[in-house]
Amino acid sequence: NYLLWAQTVKIYIMAKKKLKFVNSDPPAPDASGYEDWMQENAVILIWLWNIMEPEIAANVMFHNTAKGVWDDLKDTYSQDKNMNRVYDLYDKMFHLCQFVYDFLGGLNMNFDQIRAHILSTDPLSSL
Repeated sequence: NYLLWAQTVKIYIMAKKKLKFVNSDPPAPDASGYEDWMQENAVILIWLWNIMEPEIAANVMFHNTAKGVWDDLKDTYSQDKNMNRVYDLYDKMFHLCQFVYDFLGGLNMNFDQIRAHILSTDPLSSL
């Protein structure tokens, strides 16, 4: 479960006082402390890769920062994004159905038989 894994890893990284490496981008390459930041970042990358399933680690192995790995995993495995997408699709489907009903309701009386036939058909199978 991604959420449990992410919480556990986040607490571990926080306990090591390294949370900035998964929350922040690195300083500019010409900035003071860049090399030290990247060296500590490499340690966090190794921690992350070592606690992942090998197949998952292989998918995020080429990020240069722990933040890149963290964000990629969140985008890929977090249910929040998926649930928002499902809600958006249901909302669009509801509005489309409402449009169809409004359209059918506004048809000329000559189309009563067709309207009745369409409205009496079984809706799409449930998701």
